[in-house]
Amino acid sequence: MKLRGLLLVLVLSLISRIGFSQAQSDTLLCVNNQLNGDVLLTLNPTATPCAGCTFIGYNIYYSSAKTGPYTLFGPAPTLSSANANSFTHVNANGNSNTYYYYVETVCDCGGVFNYAYSDTLDNRDPVAPIINHVTVSGNTTTIYWAPSTSPETYAYVLYYVDISGNHIIDTIYGHNNTSFIDNSPGRNPTQSSFAYTIAAMDHCNTLGVFNLFPQNTIHLNGIQDRCAQTVTLTWNAYKNWPAGVAKYRVWGSLNAGPPQHLGTLNAGATSFTQHVNDGEQWCFEIHAIETGAIDSSMSNRICQSISNVQAPIYNQAVSCSVNNNQASILISWKADPAADLSHFLVKHKTKQSTTYNTVATVNAIPGTTNSYTYTHSGINVKEENDYLIIAYDSCGQPFYGTHCLNGILEGYTTSDNINHLSWTKIALDSMILDSIHVLRKVGGATATNIHSGLATELTYADDISSFAGSEDELCYTIQYFYHSPQTPFNSAFHSISNEWCGSPITEVFFPNSIFPKGNSTAFRPVLTFPDFSAYEFSIYNRYGQVIFKTNTYSESWDGKMNGEFVPAGDYTYILSYTKPNGRNYHQQGNVVVIY
Repeated sequence: MKLRGLLLVLVLSLISRIGFSQAQSDTLLCVNNQLNGDVLLTLNPTATPCAGCTFIGYNIYYSSAKTGPYTLFGPAPTLSSANANSFTHVNANGNSNTYYYYVETVCDCGGVFNYAYSDTLDNRDPVAPIINHVTVSGNTTTIYWAPSTSPETYAYVLYYVDISGNHIIDTIYGHNNTSFIDNSPGRNPTQSSFAYTIAAMDHCNTLGVFNLFPQNTIHLNGIQDRCAQTVTLTWNAYKNWPAGVAKYRVWGSLNAGPPQHLGTLNAGATSFTQHVNDGEQWCFEIHAIETGAIDSSMSNRICQSISNVQAPIYNQAVSCSVNNNQASILISWKADPAADLSHFLVKHKTKQSTTYNTVATVNAIPGTTNSYTYTHSGINVKEENDYLIIAYDSCGQPFYGTHCLNGILEGYTTSDNINHLSWTKIALDSMILDSIHVLRKVGGATATNIHSGLATELTYADDISSFAGSEDELCYTIQYFYHSPQTPFNSAFHSISNEWCGSPITEVFFPNSIFPKGNSTAFRPVLTFPDFSAYEFSIYNRYGQVIFKTNTYSESWDGKMNGEFVPAGDYTYILSYTKPNGRNYHQQGNVVVIY
C-alpha cells in the first residue's frame, strides 16, 4: 500500500509535464447524515468518465465551509475501486455540523490524466425552493418555482395544502424543471382557491422540508346587482410572496372584445364594482402584482350576461267601469309583461279629497300576463272616483302609471215624459275618446243601444211617452269607446258609467168603478198635466150606443142616460186630447156601474 501511494504521488507530480484534462461528473449522488452522526456519501459508479482509460481512483474532499479549504480523505486515492458506491465520514457529528463534499475521479488515458469533478454537496437536507407564483388558466393551475439552491436536488415534490395538512400531488424530476400544471378535477380553480407548496428531494430520495409559505390561487366571484346595475367582484388575497402584493389590477372584456384595464387597487383590496348595462356580456379577471418583481398571478375568469331590472315600458289604465250592482267600480289596466314588476298600488280619492289613499295591493305576474283588474266596492258610483295605479319593480322603485276617472250619468223626467240625460266624460291618461252609446234597459230586459253619439256629446233626450201606463222602469247607462294611439294599445276599449233610472209619468188616471147611488157618483178622467186641447170624453153601453159625451174636462158622467140611472154592468169609455207638442193622446177602457 505504501508503494502504491508513493507511485500515485509521483504520478500526480508529473501531471504538469505529461498533461491532463478536466470534466464534470455526477459521481456524487447524495450526502446524508446517519443517526450516529456519521455522514454517508452515496456514489454513482456508472458515472465514471474512464471509458477507454485506466481508472486510478476516487478522491473525496470535505470542508466545513463551502468556499474551502478542502481536505482530502487520504491517502490518495480515497477509494480505489471503480465499483465503490459509498463512503462514510465517520465521527463527523453531522447532525450538528455542516460539511461540504465533492468527489474527484482520476483516470489515466494513455499518459494523460483525466479529472472529473462532482457537484459540491452538503450534509444538510435539500433546501425547499422558492415559489415564484401560482396562476390560473382556464380550469387549470400552473405553479412556478425557482430551482432549489441545493445542488443535490434531483426532484421536487409538489403538495396542495388544506386545513388537514399537505397532500402530495406529484413528483417532478430534474433540478431545472420548475413548473407544473395541476389539472385535477378535484382542484378546479374556477370553484375555489387552492394553496400549494413544494419540497426538494435528492437522488437518495431524501426529502427536504417543504416551503413554509404556500401560495394560493386567486378565486374570483361576481355578484350582479340588477337594481343598482352593477357587478361587484370579490376575491381572496394572494398570500406569501416574499415581498408581498404590490397591487391588484382588474381586467374586463365587454361583448367578447379585447381586455380593458378597469382599475388598479391597493394590496389590501378584495373587491371592485363595475357599472354594467342591460344586455351586455362581461368577462373579468384579477391580476395580482408582486412588489418589486415581475411575477403576477391571474385569477380564474368569470363571465356574466347582464340582465338588469327592466322598468315597464307602459302601465296604462284601460277601463274604469261601474259594475251591474251599482256599488263597485272595476278598474282594469295593462302593464309591460317583460318588466321586472313586483306589485301595483291602487290609490283612490273622491272629488272632495285632496290626497290619494291606497285601497289595494295587486301582485304582478311578470312574463305571463299584461292584464290586471281590481274591483273597488262599497263606494258611491254616482260621484267622481279618481284612481291612480302605481307599478313597482322588484327593486321597490315606483313607476307612476296612469289615472282613471269614472263617468257619471245624471237625469230627470219632464212632464211631457222626456228623460233628459247628461253625463261627464270618462278620463283615462293617454286615451282618446271616440264615441258614446246611450244604453236603455226596460224592466229586467237586456240593455239596448238607443243612441250612438260623438265623443263631444254630453246630453241626450229620450221621449218615453210610449211607455206611459207601463209599470216597467227605464234605466240608462253610457258606454264610452276610446283608444290609445300608443303601441301596444292601438285597439279599442270601453267603460260603463253608473246607471240612472226614470219611469214614465202617468198622464191619465181613471177610477175602475162608479156608484151612482152611493158615495162615488161621478166618473171622469184625472189628467196629470191639464195642458191640452181638443178634449173629448165619451161613454158607451154594450151596444155601442153613446150614453155620455163632453168636450169639457170638468164635466163628469153621473151614471145616467137621458136622466135615468143605467143598469149595473160594464161600460166603455174613450178619451182623446191633443198635447202641447201636437201629439194626440187616445185611451180606451172599461168602468163598472155598481148599485
